[in-house]
Amino acid sequence: MKTKKLNSGLTLLEVMVVMMLLVLLITGVLALFKPQEQIAKAKDAKRKNDLNELRKVFEDWYSDKGCYPKKTEVCYNNLSATTCEICTSQPTSPSLESYTKAVVCDPDPSLKNYLYEINGDANCPSAYLVYAKLSATYAKENDPYNCSAIHACGPSPSFGYDYLVMSSNAVIPVAGNYYCLNPKFNQCRSCGTAALCAVDQSTGDCGTIYVSRTVCCASTGVC
Repeated sequence: MKTKKLNSGLTLLEVMVVMMLLVLLITGVLALFKPQEQIAKAKDAKRKNDLNELRKVFEDWYSDKGCYPKKTEVCYNNLSATTCEICTSQPTSPSLESYTKAVVCDPDPSLKNYLYEINGDANCPSAYLVYAKLSATYAKENDPYNCSAIHACGPSPSFGYDYLVMSSNAVIPVAGNYYCLNPKFNQCRSCGTAALCAVDQSTGDCGTIYVSRTVCCASTGVC
């Protein structure tokens, strides 16, 4: 049986082989570069740049006024007596243009925006921390504050963050005791350190690891 030739002189079989090779090549390139991971890394780079910009703003602010900013001076909302969120593109956000022209806002604000936490007098904060939640695959070398792969930094009991900047006199709150839904008891129970919880998780004694019992209960609906 003769193989039909195309106008180009290639057989249908040869064209199909070339197309399959192209598909394999494209698949390999995509797997190599992991576009979703690259997007996540780009967003994380913006988060780190934003927080570094805020650190500069706050230190300049302190030099000018002898205090770090009050919540109402930098945040678009209020979460607690010591915390609020920063996103300068929000309509209710105070302007920071006298200190920076940059738009400082998490690239995925619907997930988690930058959290501002103050220490000391609410009208004249003596210390601050600003937190962000990263989205790229966890890498220990990118975790200078030991926030861990499960977002263990931030105000207790929710925690939820894994990157931050702070004044030199601030204390970083990091979860030390973790929780998971224990299938034997159907309860959110302590599993200890992150390393111990990971062992329990590998043996089936622990499901998803949470930074606190509060977060475990809220996420699983079981306490």
